[in-house]
Amino acid sequence: MLKETGKLVYGLAYNGQMYFDYTVKPLTLADELKALEILEETGLIEDVSGAKKAILTTLAYWAQQLEVSGIDAENLSVEFLLHNLASEDYQSILTSMESLRSKSMAAGQSDPAASEEADSNVVMQ
Repeated sequence: MLKETGKLVYGLAYNGQMYFDYTVKPLTLADELKALEILEETGLIEDVSGAKKAILTTLAYWAQQLEVSGIDAENLSVEFLLHNLASEDYQSILTSMESLRSKSMAAGQSDPAASEEADSNVVMQ
């Protein structure tokens, strides 16, 4: 599975220590369903709109995609990220997610023969 690693500028405080190294992975369908379930159960995005809703939704997805060396996955909740992740570190993770997406797209285009075969299998209507 593709992954992207990075280093937080301000880090995450957890159990009296600071953690900086992180890894992001693609969101699976199971991860997405879990994130949506969390949002529904907690009511975090009820009665909110715009940028706030987008950030909370992103954090719910990241709670499934983000690994921080030294912090157990179950502790990387939406609430934890909301109250501990600095704005600049949020931007760093967004950049890593874009880089991961680019790697994925590049990997899909790495075999020209496969691309030509896929193109030839498209049914014209």
